[in-house]
Amino acid sequence: MQISISYLSQLKKAAGVPQETIAVESPCTVQQFLSDAVCSRRAQLCNTIRNADGSFRDILLVFVGDRQVNLEEPFQLDDGDEIAVMFPIAGG
Repeated sequence: MQISISYLSQLKKAAGVPQETIAVESPCTVQQFLSDAVCSRRAQLCNTIRNADGSFRDILLVFVGDRQVNLEEPFQLDDGDEIAVMFPIAGG
């Protein structure tokens, strides 16, 4: 199955690309996708979105389509899903 991912805010620099499409085996959760498919391709990004113990940083925001995903609960992906990952943006 094909999953598209967009890297937003400072994660775009860590990923080295603004977006990409990755083929993965199904079934796959968003957590597996980030851990396996993304981290295997983007080591610097992986170090940015994960804590030293391998868990995802609490501030990481993940969206599948227009739905925000809670990374503490498995979220099943479907072929063609579009994911966006980012850290919150603050400004004044």
